[in-house]
Amino acid sequence: MNIFRGSIKKQRFFYGFLFGTILSAIILILSLFLPAFVSSNYYQKSLGQLRSQARAIKSEFSNIISEIDQKQKLILDSPFPREKEEIFNLFKKLDLNKEKEGISYINSEGDLILWLGNIVDPMKALFSEEEKVNFLQQKSSFLIQHKASVYIVSLHKVRKDEYVIFYCLLAFSPQFKAPYLKEYQFLKAKLLNNCAIYYWDFREDVSGLEKLFSRHKDEYLGQPRLQDEIQPMLFPLRNEKNKIVATVTLSSPALPAKISSQKENFLLVFYLLLGTSLLSLLIHFVKSPSFYRERKPLPGLLIILILIGLRFVFFPLSNLEKIQSLPIFSPSSASFFSLWDLTKSPGDIFLTSFFLFLIMGTLVVYSRSLLESKKRKSSLIISGTANSVLIFTSLFFIFIFQEILFRLVYHSNINLLRFSFDSSFFLLHLSILLFFLVSFFAIFMGLRVASLYSLNLFLPLLILFLQLGGYFLLFKDRNIPLLFLLQALIILFILFLAFFPRFTKRKEVLFSAFLLCALFIYTSLHYSSSSRNRSLVQNSLQNIIKSQEPWGIFLLNQSLPEIDEQQEAIVSFLRGSEQDEI
Repeated sequence: MNIFRGSIKKQRFFYGFLFGTILSAIILILSLFLPAFVSSNYYQKSLGQLRSQARAIKSEFSNIISEIDQKQKLILDSPFPREKEEIFNLFKKLDLNKEKEGISYINSEGDLILWLGNIVDPMKALFSEEEKVNFLQQKSSFLIQHKASVYIVSLHKVRKDEYVIFYCLLAFSPQFKAPYLKEYQFLKAKLLNNCAIYYWDFREDVSGLEKLFSRHKDEYLGQPRLQDEIQPMLFPLRNEKNKIVATVTLSSPALPAKISSQKENFLLVFYLLLGTSLLSLLIHFVKSPSFYRERKPLPGLLIILILIGLRFVFFPLSNLEKIQSLPIFSPSSASFFSLWDLTKSPGDIFLTSFFLFLIMGTLVVYSRSLLESKKRKSSLIISGTANSVLIFTSLFFIFIFQEILFRLVYHSNINLLRFSFDSSFFLLHLSILLFFLVSFFAIFMGLRVASLYSLNLFLPLLILFLQLGGYFLLFKDRNIPLLFLLQALIILFILFLAFFPRFTKRKEVLFSAFLLCALFIYTSLHYSSSSRNRSLVQNSLQNIIKSQEPWGIFLLNQSLPEIDEQQEAIVSFLRGSEQDEI
């Protein structure tokens, strides 16, 4: 029994992989039969859901009316004070939510005497004397629409020609969208799905609606707007006196849209379970002695294949609507073209760099023996060829890293040199760091292999300087000299560590490497950001000038003939001005 338990404990991640795979397969099969499940009695179910949503909306509105009524009682149950200071203290005792609620004290002419919270000045909201009289004669709560806001208002006379008005904001719908203007509705976000509310100002006539809803018992089912869509439901919102103050239209999505939405939910669960099962299998192989002790090739190859599979799982996952709606998977922040959409959003850029880093980490585990390997006897031709190829590969990796960084900066709306708490900012910086670490370890492993085929440091240095010279001549227009210098220093530093690996254990050497790499990354970011800004300014100015060129030609063609016609008058005017100056 103990042996069996020990076996399960050792293999728990493998069994987790099997369980997750079976469960994800079941979810995938269920998604194939989903249309049949959803289609059965869809219209009756949808109508029931609409009625349930309607009851919840009516309950929310009734709660607002009840809250206003309770606060009225706190004010009106006791004698109303005469001093303004006492009135204002009474207002403060109501503990209003000042962003959404308000209270005011006015005279018979509608002039504000005191107020607290979010209110409307009746003199500005009403435009005629008849409206003002009608406003003061209201016996129940009513709505006022003022600019982009809708308030439910309750007015009560406290003394002759003096009134107290309670306000509650129901909706704020700005005509123009802006980051500092946030739309507001009194309903929760869940109840606003497939919901449209029309608010009726107290100045508008709702007698036709009263007749309509009296015939249909406050529930009117209209004609469907789309094929396979349930009939839309129209119902009123009434105040405490049973008067209509708003109408609500509810509609359920079309059957194909409902099936598509539910199928996406199943696929989301499927991909998450599949990713979790692959992660469990990855941990199983990483913890196996054949990988981290014996370093057999097969576990390492399987780990790399699992990491590639995990990255590919995120491709369809990131295309789902619920994932795409996340800011980190929005291409508006940062994206650039690459193979298989590996870099179409900050999230995808980070995932690509992260899995590349894990793959490189697997290769580093298998290359640890290179640090202890002894030099191999080889001819000058073999040594020169190996060094040439591997040093060229090192230059290629440093070039690829800088190309990725430049593309990232050029196709990003985020200033990577200015600190921000935006999640995309952190992901992009982590991606840059991971890409650099991948390049760093790849260069180190390549140069370490080159050192094993070199009798001394002279030949690799000679080849490196020759290739650096060619690299500089080939890309001198793309980089500034400082970047070329930093690239050369990094490769020279890695070459030194590759030939003398014992120095990798010294803290001062590692700290120097960190400073050099940080300086290189910062300089690359600064140069690419400056180049992008300069390019944007130049291109925008060029487009502005080119767009004005036809107008300039048109004005010249129109003005030159007129100048020729008025030549004598212009000359006489100029001569006359000269004589006046004399």
